[in-house]
Amino acid sequence: MELILLGFAAILVVFMFFSSRKRKREAESLQEKMVPGAEIMTSFGVFGTLVSVDDETHTAIVEVAPGVELKVYRQTLARVVEPTVAEDEVVEEDAAIVEEQPAAAEPVVELDAKPDAETKRKDAE
Repeated sequence: MELILLGFAAILVVFMFFSSRKRKREAESLQEKMVPGAEIMTSFGVFGTLVSVDDETHTAIVEVAPGVELKVYRQTLARVVEPTVAEDEVVEEDAAIVEEQPAAAEPVVELDAKPDAETKRKDAE
């Protein structure tokens, strides 16, 4: 019983060790990406452009709109936003796909059409 508990404790310590190393690597890569001019998102959901980072006071200046800058605590910088494909390019690609596909003939359905006399006779039989 004691061996099982010691084995479980050892496995727990190993998992904690590897997860802390992984978190440390992720934090280092995030700090490398946090350069002035990078598009960032703060932990409270504000998107903007990083203007400057002050390591002494642990603050950062984020421009959220032209002429509007926020001074935030450096640890609130959550992630660097990767550029995405513009919607105009996606719409153009979709239009090209639609043009390539042949148009299907639409079925003609007459809702007000009355059945022929022959059809009535066949149904009656």
